[in-house]
Amino acid sequence: STQSTWGGFFLSPAKMTRFLSLLAFAALFVLLANAQQKKPSFNPKPDGPYVLFENFQSKDFTSRWIHSKHPEFQGKFVGEEHSQFLGTPGDISLVAPLPAQRYAISTPAEFDPKGKTLVVQYEVRTQTQLDCGGMYVKLLQRTAQPFNPLEFNNESPYVVMFGPDRCGATNKVHLIVRHHNPKTNQYEEKHLATAPAPPNDLLSHLFTLIIRPDNTFEILIDNESRSAGNLLGENYFSPPFNPPREIDDVTDVKPPQEQWDERESIADATDSKPADWDESQPRTIADPDQHRPADWDESAPLVIPDPDAVRPAEWDDAADGAWEAPQIDNPYCAAHGCGPWKAPQIPNPLYKGKWAPRMIPNPAYKGTWHPRKIPNPDFFEDLHPANLNPVAALGIDIWTMTGKLAFDNFLITHDEKVARDFAEASFVPKRASETALKAKWDAENPDSSTDPSFGERFTRFLESVSTAPLPLVAVVLLLILVVIALFCCCCCCDCFKNQDDEQEPAPDPKSTTTASTPAAATPVSTAASATTATTSGSDTTAASGSGVHRRNRATPQ
Repeated sequence: STQSTWGGFFLSPAKMTRFLSLLAFAALFVLLANAQQKKPSFNPKPDGPYVLFENFQSKDFTSRWIHSKHPEFQGKFVGEEHSQFLGTPGDISLVAPLPAQRYAISTPAEFDPKGKTLVVQYEVRTQTQLDCGGMYVKLLQRTAQPFNPLEFNNESPYVVMFGPDRCGATNKVHLIVRHHNPKTNQYEEKHLATAPAPPNDLLSHLFTLIIRPDNTFEILIDNESRSAGNLLGENYFSPPFNPPREIDDVTDVKPPQEQWDERESIADATDSKPADWDESQPRTIADPDQHRPADWDESAPLVIPDPDAVRPAEWDDAADGAWEAPQIDNPYCAAHGCGPWKAPQIPNPLYKGKWAPRMIPNPAYKGTWHPRKIPNPDFFEDLHPANLNPVAALGIDIWTMTGKLAFDNFLITHDEKVARDFAEASFVPKRASETALKAKWDAENPDSSTDPSFGERFTRFLESVSTAPLPLVAVVLLLILVVIALFCCCCCCDCFKNQDDEQEPAPDPKSTTTASTPAAATPVSTAASATTATTSGSDTTAASGSGVHRRNRATPQ
């Protein structure tokens, strides 16, 4: 039968197909067995009570985090590892993968923070330099209508908005508290005026917000306090939580100057200009001690005809006019000086300028005028703005021009120690590993970008396949089997066809003498076989046994 060479062995196409199939099934078995092994993971958890904790390590986190179906938010978050400086293998984050997208996703978080310390803590990381994008979160407000995650958008009411934002002139960590105004029955956004700037590199960063029942607040970045104060303190929030008790009377009018003089000082009416005060004296005069140099030629021209210029041979005075040499600066002037000579200017010792009377305190001065104050009709006083409204969910709605924004390790608790201890157990070792990997990369690749090479990406792909859930592994390997099957079909179908055409049964020697075929037809068949054998040459004889049968068929004739 027809033979094919593969891997140094001679296999028929049918055997080669079976061999490749067995090889693929063996690979499937190995990968499935590897997938069933416990993959490496970084899975610390808070040691203490909390309202919400999410590190995206469990496979069912997609059932807890629901994408909004609002038409303006088409971006879809995915769960994946970081593509570079992965200090904690197996650590999955919630990633906004594509740039120029709006994303909205939320997870239930039902609690009432009134009278309790509120701690919101989470990690963020950019895998490319953040040029324009937000990485903030919102505690969505519980209302009379149940919260619908499918309708979540940037207009959904929230209690607190917190996190980094960078785009254009904006580069800060937002802290915005929606505060209820009982006078207008409306909610007002109170923005932190002393917001710190977030770091902007390719490492993980931890953002922590603390609002305490005593109205104090604190923002930490990477476990370090970056902003702290009091919700009721002056100049912390704009606008302030409580309006002023009094406001300016808009109907009040400033009196004329005779009644309200704002001038702090006035000219002394008794002062007079001295008799020797000469206002005609100029500010500067010619220096009388300077004299014209002896070699200064005031009659010499500043420019002269170029003595080295030559009249062109093709110049025609009748057509072009009288030829004149081009003008150049007079070299004598540069060396000695030419033209009218002027002495340099010096300050005039007699100059006094314009006389003005001296100023004296204004005896009628009353200070800067302000309109009178009247009671503020919209005044109210909330002495406990830290008593925030009930929360229904934790949401992320962002617009970003930078892809690969990662969120991880969300923690909402009422215990500062729980958040602090969890940060020490999770963020600190992760950040240390990332920093070491980045330092190593920078040392080995001083002139290279931080984007991983193709080899690193392919290696990570293989690792992700080997540690992926079983359904994903099965799908990937099914695709591999399909590719192998198509390859075998393309490479082997022609071989099978040629094998079927060439493997004709050898004729019975007895039938050659008793054949019913007319004898006249035999020489034609013999000649055709001979011609085929001649054109095929020795290669046909060596490669195909059926060719030998065709030539031997003529021998009895």
